[in-house]
Amino acid sequence: MLPDGTVVDEIIGPTLDGTEGNQIVVDTDKGELDGDPVYDHGVGPMQFIPETWKNRGADGNNDGYKDPYNFYDAALATARMLCASRGDQRMSTVTGFGNAVFAYNASKDYVRKVTEVAMKYQKAELTPSRAVSLIAGGVPATSANEMLRQLTDAGWQPKVLSVGDPNAITAALTPKTPQMPVVLSGIILAIADPAWNVDDQLRVLGEVARASNGLRVVWVPTAAFAKRTPEAEKAYTDLLAANPQVQIGSTVIPPRTAWCGNLLACPGWKDWLDAVLSQLG
Repeated sequence: MLPDGTVVDEIIGPTLDGTEGNQIVVDTDKGELDGDPVYDHGVGPMQFIPETWKNRGADGNNDGYKDPYNFYDAALATARMLCASRGDQRMSTVTGFGNAVFAYNASKDYVRKVTEVAMKYQKAELTPSRAVSLIAGGVPATSANEMLRQLTDAGWQPKVLSVGDPNAITAALTPKTPQMPVVLSGIILAIADPAWNVDDQLRVLGEVARASNGLRVVWVPTAAFAKRTPEAEKAYTDLLAANPQVQIGSTVIPPRTAWCGNLLACPGWKDWLDAVLSQLG
């Protein structure tokens, strides 16, 4: 899946020509969405028939385009279709839920299977993800390893996505090709470098927010970040308004010190790391 929610490989269902138990649905879009000018196919992750997509399609990621091969668009269109098909009953009732699912796929067996899965999911004790993607500026490999150890000891499942200067981090967050998107997981812990100026920090924060695809971001700035120019303040405010998933850490990077042989032996680092860990929970 690409960062904007579009599937990498098009998902096209079987030919709806009446064979193999499928219904007959003659082409409704001249093959525009499914590539078949004779019969229709379900398309995208939610398997919309082209004519249904024409009437029910939605723009879930606000890019100005309704794409059945986009997860956000297809999910929003599905939710709207289900709500519109529940009849005079609430979706929380057995009748309303059954009406909606049957309208989505007119099969009693399908309704039964979906209802069973929904009930199991409703009763499940879901465990929040403990994954952490670490992005850190100018942190030596030994320091990054110490952070990973501390995160692991605290019950997290961390991985280093990128460490280094702003250019290295930008490169790590940029897909090499559209078919090879950068996939982040869990919480994104992004740590600035004491040597970065305000512009560097805004640039990296913008790249992280863009690549996060809605995942929670904990951004740990430096003390200098608080001294923003009016122009930088506006850019910062606009960035946060457009990315509500970004959380600004209540702690800042300690001043850079000579390497102490062990991260926790450096002055102020243990308290700082404890403060960072407390913000992930």
